[in-house]
Amino acid sequence: MIDITIISDITTMIALILSIIAISYVINYKQRIKDLELISDVITLQNNKIADIAWKVDLLSKKNLSSGDIKPISSTTPDENLKPLTDKDETNEHQAKELESVIINSLRNRELSSSEIQALVGKTREHVSRTLKKMVVEGKLERDESHKPYKYRLISKNGLE
Repeated sequence: MIDITIISDITTMIALILSIIAISYVINYKQRIKDLELISDVITLQNNKIADIAWKVDLLSKKNLSSGDIKPISSTTPDENLKPLTDKDETNEHQAKELESVIINSLRNRELSSSEIQALVGKTREHVSRTLKKMVVEGKLERDESHKPYKYRLISKNGLE
């Protein structure tokens, strides 16, 4: 004859094992969601790069340079070699804003280290660090220095990120 306490203990152990299995599925599910979010961020970055290239092509096509507009450097005076920096400045400003936008989107609802952000945006460590520092100074991001590597997060405004 089987003792009721043994059956109760076995039932409790089975329930515990099923709970552990369920928790492992939830953890695995959350990791998959995080992986999908990272993939989504990379796709967004690539789409932004494509849009940036399209913008540059459009900018160049608006210049509408014909072969007659191009002069050999040797036949030009130094003043003619100087080009206005407006197009380049616009491009740099556009790229900086795009990078900040990608960083902000990547940090929605999570914290990331600079190396994780660097992997997402595909820029050099120096470029990402400089941009993150600027965004912290501007009050857009907050750096958590309580553990290494430091994590960055959006600064909540009125309870909203």
